This record gives sequence, C-alpha cells and structure tokens, in this order.
Amino acid sequence: MDATENLFILFRARKNVIKMLETRGYEVKVNSWDTSLEDFVAMYSSSPSFSALTIHAKRKGALLLVFFPFDLKLNGPSLKVMCEFADKEKRSNHFIIVYRGTITPNGRDFIADYRAERSIIVESFHISELQYNKLEHELVPKYGKILTPAEEKAVMKKFSNAKKSNFSKILISDPIAKYLGLRVGNMVEVIREDPQGFEWTSYRVAAKGVTR
Repeated sequence: MDATENLFILFRARKNVIKMLETRGYEVKVNSWDTSLEDFVAMYSSSPSFSALTIHAKRKGALLLVFFPFDLKLNGPSLKVMCEFADKEKRSNHFIIVYRGTITPNGRDFIADYRAERSIIVESFHISELQYNKLEHELVPKYGKILTPAEEKAVMKKFSNAKKSNFSKILISDPIAKYLGLRVGNMVEVIREDPQGFEWTSYRVAAKGVTR
C-alpha cells in the first residue's frame, strides 16, 4: 500500500468520523482541509502535528476528542500522550482513538486503568471500520435517536408497562452499536419499512456481549 492510498484511507476515515459524530448529535469543528482530498494531502505533506489531526466535537457543553495516532503499535507510553492531551482539555470526558495497526495488550490495560481511574469514556476503532457509513448500508434499517430516561418510561408504558428485558437486544460490540456510541441499557429507536412503503417504529436495548 503506497503513501497516497494510506492518505486516502485516513481522509475517508475522518469524513466518516465526522458523519458518525453528527449522527450522535455533536457539533464538529471541521477544518478547511477536511473538505477535499487534494487539500488534505497538501496539509499532510507539510508534516502535520498530532494535535492538528485531532477532531474536536461538542454536545451540550461537553467536549469529545478524536485522535489519529501516528504509531502503528499503540502501547502504554504512546497512549499516555493522548491521555495527557485530553487531560489538558478540562471539559473533555470522552475520546475516541482511530488506530491503523494494533493496540498491544499493555495498551489495552493502560486504557482500562485510565478509564476506571478517571471515569472517562474511551472508544477505539480500527481505521478499516470507518471506511464507510454503516447506517447507509441497504440491509441496515433506519436508526433513530437514543431515548432519554423519560422517553424510555413512556415507551415501556405504551407497551403495557413492559420492562427493558422484553425488548430486542443489540450487543454493544455490534458495529451499529459502536457507530451510535451505545452504552449498556440505552434504548434506541429502529424505524423499519415494509415492501408497501409503510414505516413502523420498534426499539432495541443495548446489552453486554460479543458479536460472532
């Protein structure tokens, strides 16, 4: 894989990260060089810094950071750089790591410890997972919003005071759940359409588990 193809993969991942965050309800700060591949290549050719590639997004005053590390193998020391950067952003309690190679066992232990100590949300995506918008696949139904606790209560009341355990599950390891940023217990709308064009809304609840 040559340098040009690597840059195209990175550019496409950034475009899809921006779409993903907007789907989640974030306002994303978009750089001028993120709008075209030609401008992105020109920027990258001038030796970009780690901070320049970091995406900033806000939702209800909270700051989310998306990191694109240069290292192919992410271990404790390389991840510490990102964590220290996030620590300086006082309003940030959530960040996403988009990596190109692997996260070592030592790196995963570092993330787990950091997440537990700081009560911070850390997500990770391999860059290959972000080469297209998963919600646009023809076999994926339309996903609506993640419900608030009040909206969940209204839905359960509507279905004869059902419990969350009565609704279909979506595992948090599912690619769609990862894309939407679902946490265990979240309830999300699913809007389906039949062959005649009629739509109906169902609901899924995020649960622990690994997809096979």
